[in-house]
Amino acid sequence: MVEWPDGRRKAILFLVEEETDTSKFSIYRLAHYCLDLAVLMKTDRVVPVTIFLRPGTHRSDLILGADTCAYLEFRYVACNLARLPAKRYYESSNIVARLNLPS
Repeated sequence: MVEWPDGRRKAILFLVEEETDTSKFSIYRLAHYCLDLAVLMKTDRVVPVTIFLRPGTHRSDLILGADTCAYLEFRYVACNLARLPAKRYYESSNIVARLNLPS
């Protein structure tokens, strides 16, 4: 749940996907998962996150439509673990960050 200073509360779903082999990542599959989850949970508040364990290239956005109009635009949060400096997290109070250091 996210709470705003004025007291409003809303649920936000985070869909987290781990991708060991960057070349196997499919933005279409991720978008499909998000759409299915949105329907299942009856919400449009879905934040897609993909954690890439190894370096590589991957598509960052998907735009479906025609030359004159985009009908669906999809982006996600990418976390490229191989690009993060491990030294920064050696003494972190975040246990998840420390547990992921071998990755």
